[in-house]
Amino acid sequence: MLWLNGVIRDLDYGFRMMRNARLVSIAVTLTLAIGIGINTGIFTIINGMLFRPRTDSDPATFARLYAQYWSQGKPREFAGAFSPAAYRAIQQRSQSLTELAAWRTDGVLIGDDPTGSLALEVSCNFFSVYGLTEALSEHEPGDVQTGRSPVFSKS
Repeated sequence: MLWLNGVIRDLDYGFRMMRNARLVSIAVTLTLAIGIGINTGIFTIINGMLFRPRTDSDPATFARLYAQYWSQGKPREFAGAFSPAAYRAIQQRSQSLTELAAWRTDGVLIGDDPTGSLALEVSCNFFSVYGLTEALSEHEPGDVQTGRSPVFSKS
């Protein structure tokens, strides 16, 4: 294995040079670390803004609904405070909305992990409304029934 001996000799020579010129070695290492970090950050931003597909097909057509309750003569808003019955009533009676999807965040325990995780509970048509049909294709929008077990999808 002649090539392995050559690699070992090259590494030994490189480490000897690094020991002899410590200041240059530190400067080169820091320059490489900063350059790699900046390039990674810029690519992440560009990737997220330009190359990733949008999760919604037309953002101008989206509306977010809030439940508004009155307490002591003052309105109080609660994001995601619709009950399942209110959601179904809005979905059935709405004339200006073509589709309605619901979601809420909740803390859950998965397995033996005592710290828990943050989960997003969504309606069955959530993925199709947001254009993410490949994420969950097991259930159709008409599958929602009161009292059914929730479906778990981890990504």
